[in-house]
Amino acid sequence: MLLIISDRHIRYALLNIIVIIASFIAGYFYGSHSAVKKAEIVTSLVLSTVTITWTPGSWPRKKIDINNDGVPDLIMDICPYNLKRGKGRYEMIYNTTRRTIVTVIDLVDIEPKNPNVWVMGFPEIIIGRKPWDKSYVNGFGVKFPMKVKDIKPFLVSFYFHFEKLDLLGYDFAADAWILRKEIAIEKPGTGPGEGDIEIMVWLMGVNAPGTKVGEEVVPMIINGSYVDARFEVKRVVRTGEWDIIIFLLKEPELKCGYVTYDPSIFVKLATKYSPVDISDHYLIGWEIGTEWVAYRPPATQKSWAKVTLLIEDFTVIPHATIHK
Repeated sequence: MLLIISDRHIRYALLNIIVIIASFIAGYFYGSHSAVKKAEIVTSLVLSTVTITWTPGSWPRKKIDINNDGVPDLIMDICPYNLKRGKGRYEMIYNTTRRTIVTVIDLVDIEPKNPNVWVMGFPEIIIGRKPWDKSYVNGFGVKFPMKVKDIKPFLVSFYFHFEKLDLLGYDFAADAWILRKEIAIEKPGTGPGEGDIEIMVWLMGVNAPGTKVGEEVVPMIINGSYVDARFEVKRVVRTGEWDIIIFLLKEPELKCGYVTYDPSIFVKLATKYSPVDISDHYLIGWEIGTEWVAYRPPATQKSWAKVTLLIEDFTVIPHATIHK
């Protein structure tokens, strides 16, 4: 059964979503390339929080079971893929009482693994899996992997807000992988390569890479209202590696708020811009987080990064979409 959210019935549909969330997903809310090592994972019964904390050399991540049914619903992942050293605090906190995920970055003396790569990491929440994982987290009911030509609609919905943002560069975006069958199905855990596609949906950010190849209008619900959101499409083609397609939100301008959209729409649009035929590829998950770029030499004399990102009410509704 397909749930369609129309402009005429927008308030009624939103109420249905609330009822669905309250009745069947009660408690759903907020809340990778290598194995976890030397990561501090703390569960506090008093504060009802789960905290993962980065230390040099670690890759902290944690599966979260939002409704306590014994099935994980998402992965909370600090994803510090280019961060070698730094002094201070870098952690993600899931509050089981308030049902929020807070990402805190407060670092100085930052050193990257690769100085030619400016992005330090991508703290995120994941449904499905990343390419380097071998198993799926499908607790919300979306059955990853999904073949692109047979993809079924589903909604992601959440509130986001940067309480602190002091970075040289950043985005707040979704990240997803569309992989060849041999990578997605036959050899899970294998990293992507030439012939695979990474897509990103930037809701806000600066300095998106790539060449503009088009514009698209996508139905969304933003702060309770239906909008025809206009996205600029950019493409990064790389020899010998996977290619990247970025959907960059241009209108309306968004700095924080409640957002609902259907990721399958972006996957279908990606077939239009992909340099390779991806109709028989597989979507293996959906990730939401922030890529962050620290102030560091040569841009500045010292290095630092300060971020507090709040995500609330995160939920996923299978077999649902938005339609005007």
